[in-house]
Amino acid sequence: MMKGVILAAGKGTRLLPNTKILPKTLLPIYDRPMIFYAVEAMIEAGIEEVMIVVSPTGEMLTAKTLEGEFDDKIKITYKTHATQLGSVDAFRAAKDYIRGNDCLLYFADNIFSGVDFKSIVEEGKRNLEKNCSSIITYEVPNPKQLGVVEADDEGNIISIEEKPEFPKSNLASIGVYIYTKDVVDKMDDVELDFRGEYQITDLNNMYLAEGRLKAIRIKSGKWYDTGNADKMLEAANEIKHAREETDK
Repeated sequence: MMKGVILAAGKGTRLLPNTKILPKTLLPIYDRPMIFYAVEAMIEAGIEEVMIVVSPTGEMLTAKTLEGEFDDKIKITYKTHATQLGSVDAFRAAKDYIRGNDCLLYFADNIFSGVDFKSIVEEGKRNLEKNCSSIITYEVPNPKQLGVVEADDEGNIISIEEKPEFPKSNLASIGVYIYTKDVVDKMDDVELDFRGEYQITDLNNMYLAEGRLKAIRIKSGKWYDTGNADKMLEAANEIKHAREETDK
């Protein structure tokens, strides 16, 4: 069984003052809160159970926002996480929940439009059969502020770097990952980096060192990292346009 984990505990400092009261993931992207898109991606992927990792102040608001919206499609559990020490630190909050299961990890500020998410996860499942984890990637013009993946055409990863000054490729690690069951053991071995954070890149490099990590490229559709106001606006406009085209 594959369980889902959505990381939604970030402070959203780049979106202040909007995030003084509301968690970033409850801000609207066009006509729905950001967190809705993450849950819908899980449903499209065939995930039946998901844990949403939230901040202590965000748990009640998130649960109330999602109340009754997806009850017949997916089982949602919440876990509070207070510290801000990087993505692996937040991921560890779900360790007991996913133990013994493969895992689809999803950073909640990812927004997709026109992406066949089900097919992407199916490819990830085929990699799991080979005891390999997967990084979902997307080609961007300037990946310097993202995790950068260097991979061949078959998805074999050569290197992963976090926010490199001189990127080796335009493939960005976008914050969606498919992990084998042993991720619960590996995450405990991730050490603090020079920023004082537990980085997902370091976790992925453990798999890479064992030859157990693949890159899955998004080849059609669009991806947005909605961590700032400009990207939120771009994503909202794209979703509005896509809906209008569908309704024609």
